[in-house]
Amino acid sequence: MSADAAPIIPAREVLLTGDNPATVTATVLTIEHREEIGVLGRMVGLDAHLHLLMPGATKPHSYFLSRLVGEPHWVQDAHFGPNGYPTFSHGFGARYLKLTGIHTALEAILDEAATARNLATEIGPDIPLALPRTADTELTTPDPDDSAE
Repeated sequence: MSADAAPIIPAREVLLTGDNPATVTATVLTIEHREEIGVLGRMVGLDAHLHLLMPGATKPHSYFLSRLVGEPHWVQDAHFGPNGYPTFSHGFGARYLKLTGIHTALEAILDEAATARNLATEIGPDIPLALPRTADTELTTPDPDDSAE
């Protein structure tokens, strides 16, 4: 994202519930359709960059996340601390390593961003990702009306 590009979803306070509830500030910097050939073959899905500012902090954590076609949740591909040091860094859509998810409230913001940009035809909590049908997604997003032979 260039310095003058507006975020997809500007800074928004989000309540993270659970054992240690906290209100954080989330900013969706980018979200886009992405396709790559990886170790396990063709990966098609959404790629997002999220900043998360913790209470009392001055610099955000930076998360790179993906959600591949058919997946019901977002997965962290990389996480960098406020000092820029990587907690871990995997490639887009790496599913052959330990998967790390994110809080459902943050998933909801990413789903909202994808919907706002018309990047998904089906997305939401526990809903497998479906992308609009294009020549790029035909091999990965089968038409349910097509019969298996």
